[in-house]
Amino acid sequence: MFETDLLNQLQMSRYVENGDIDVRTHLANLVVIKERLTEIGSPISDPSFASYIRMSMSLATSFKPLFTALATALHTSGKPTTSEELIWHLTEEANSKTIEDNINKQHEAMISAHTKSKGKSNNLKGKSKSKAKAKDSRHCSNCNKDGHTDDQCFTEGGGMAGKAPEWWVKKNGGKSKGKGKGKSANAAE
Repeated sequence: MFETDLLNQLQMSRYVENGDIDVRTHLANLVVIKERLTEIGSPISDPSFASYIRMSMSLATSFKPLFTALATALHTSGKPTTSEELIWHLTEEANSKTIEDNINKQHEAMISAHTKSKGKSNNLKGKSKSKAKAKDSRHCSNCNKDGHTDDQCFTEGGGMAGKAPEWWVKKNGGKSKGKGKGKSANAAE
């Protein structure tokens, strides 16, 4: 009865991608079942065990290219793949997939971090735009111009009267009249 249970486990065992166990553990479990069968006096041949391994991996679509390559090699060489070679190939393929998945996760993390940092810089740009809007909405009651307030005004009666930078004096021709109209760059930044 124990032999039948072990053979049933070997026949029904299936590896499921993204399941509870990884490929290496799955293959190790199959080897344990094969060894138990040998211990109780019911060994299975290596070609049969290789067939059980292939059957147990039939649900794992990502390993199909490997099985196709191995079948092509069998057809070309005429020499069947042993269970040991099959386990080695499957383990190597699983290792490669793990490395590839880790690299992809790292790339995704870098892209996410880059996107987040761009989002922050975009937010900063948005803040500077709102500052620009706030600047444009300022109005000076001293010179009646937009873009600055009374305390920043260079014209007579303003908070910065007599303290105008050279560029402003040149631009305005030395005029320091108050109560002008329209927009001006008349601001101490």
